[in-house]
Amino acid sequence: MFTETKTKPKNRYSLYIAAIWFINFAVFMGRYSYGTVIADIEKSFLAAGFSDAATEASFATTYLFFTYAVGQMLYTFVSKKISPKHIVFYSIVAVTVFTFGVAVLPLPFAKWLWAINGFFHAVLYVSSMGVLSSFLPKQEMLKAGAAMSSVMPVAQLALYVFAALFAGIADWKWLFYIASFMMAIAAAVWFFVYRALEKLPKITEENGEISVRVRKPTAAFFVLLSAFCFVALICVGAKHIVSDWTPKIFATEYGMDSSYSYLLVGIMMTASALSVPLTRTLAKWQENYCLLDIYQLIVLAGLALLIAFVKMPFVPFFIILVLMSSLAFSITNVAAGFAPFAYREYMSADVSGGWVNAVSCFGASLASMLAGYCMGNSDFKTLFVVLAIACAATCLPMAAGAVAHRKLRDSE
Repeated sequence: MFTETKTKPKNRYSLYIAAIWFINFAVFMGRYSYGTVIADIEKSFLAAGFSDAATEASFATTYLFFTYAVGQMLYTFVSKKISPKHIVFYSIVAVTVFTFGVAVLPLPFAKWLWAINGFFHAVLYVSSMGVLSSFLPKQEMLKAGAAMSSVMPVAQLALYVFAALFAGIADWKWLFYIASFMMAIAAAVWFFVYRALEKLPKITEENGEISVRVRKPTAAFFVLLSAFCFVALICVGAKHIVSDWTPKIFATEYGMDSSYSYLLVGIMMTASALSVPLTRTLAKWQENYCLLDIYQLIVLAGLALLIAFVKMPFVPFFIILVLMSSLAFSITNVAAGFAPFAYREYMSADVSGGWVNAVSCFGASLASMLAGYCMGNSDFKTLFVVLAIACAATCLPMAAGAVAHRKLRDSE
């Protein structure tokens, strides 16, 4: 049972939620800015004389997601010892500097700047959300959750709209200028918001009551957790392959102008974010999340093969990409968002969700490396064939997870 000793007007809580929303919006703008214009960055590497321009360009996102995953794992061990006030503020300042540095320094520095960037990005979303949840009363949490789930798709749409604009009238570096400017504002907003939040009473639990008791981990628990980690590894990688390199596919295969291709990908990724309500609907039909993911993985593998081997007009290709990225979003939502809470009697929601999120970043790192190699040779067919094989193979650990879930349920 949650209690609070004082109350604040609802509009004040809404203001705090809006402020945290803007901070994370700015941070996501910085994090995904490089991947949004990676095709244009590849052209800059090519103009600078790099023969393997696509591979060189992809190193930055490869390093970012790798260090992000490592940083998030490390942060779980020290998070209780560091004040979120300082860790978030200085992390935003750091990512602001590194994002600006990509625009003003020579291109070969980008991968190293983005590698360091990953460590600082790793703490931002988790810390800011943790601070917000510790001060918000229970009745405000639903509003906060709904608002925060919209941060990433809105940030991605904004990035692609700006990329489409700059492709026609300016240089891709302007995307980094805007992102770093917004993050600088976000750092100042955080500084004042946290001072206001510090004056609010923290939400505490009375009498040490815990609504759900997490059982002692068993072999079946680790199998179930590993299954969700594996599916996140593949599907987050699939999502980044589609979002980062589709503009180049549009240009090379369909002869589209960069402005239109960026705008279409922005619309596509925003539409893909609608997979959250889709997942909720599917979950009502299939309560075993491992089986649900298996069905979706089979469809995802089929869509990847369709893109690889069937030459089709532009409109069907665009629709298939929307479906593909939506499935990748949906499966990852199951693994990182829904499953830890659905299985919270067997696994801690914060620990399992954190591990799945960290492993998913390793998936994005590997996918970026693979995509850079394939797209450098304009061989997107191989890229999607490998993706299809990976999705099909992921059905095996998910099947093991389904069996593990049954064993956990039978042991009640």
